[in-house]
Amino acid sequence: MEITLLQIVLVFIVACIAVWSRYLMNFSSTVLWSRVR
Repeated sequence: MEITLLQIVLVFIVACIAVWSRYLMNFSSTVLWSRVR
């Protein structure tokens, strides 16, 4: 099974979305906690 450029791009996009979702969740949680305090 060949690895096409499209597959590489899809994997890259999925990885970026996963990292960004973690980062945004951490950021939003810290902002909410700082507001609660």
